[in-house]
Amino acid sequence: RLQRRFLREGLLGQVLDWVESEPSSRVRPGKFRVVQKWPGHCRELGPAEAGEKLSSLGFARQEALFLQHLGEEAPAGSGVDTAEAPQLQEAAPEASAPSTAQPAVSSGGGAWSAAEERAHEALDARL
Repeated sequence: RLQRRFLREGLLGQVLDWVESEPSSRVRPGKFRVVQKWPGHCRELGPAEAGEKLSSLGFARQEALFLQHLGEEAPAGSGVDTAEAPQLQEAAPEASAPSTAQPAVSSGGGAWSAAEERAHEALDARL
């Protein structure tokens, strides 16, 4: 899993540049998208949106994005965390981060954290 903070006023292009610069992401320039996904919502973001601010793209204070290599299907589970900016996590052969994606673990406790951890473990098992 890749993880990094970005300002909400920063451009998506900064996120894309960062992903390209991370060797563990194993992406080729222009050959990937970051995917914002939750139940009932799936949006691929790439070079076309690079000039837009994260806030104008509807990014919340924390986001989880998937890294998707072009030619793959969109991820089905969870992905990248974005605290005040996006962080990337790999899903299905690289849908948000590098090959050894580690699930995002919530710092909070309780049933939500346990459910999140189980979901991440299930995703990792599929990789």
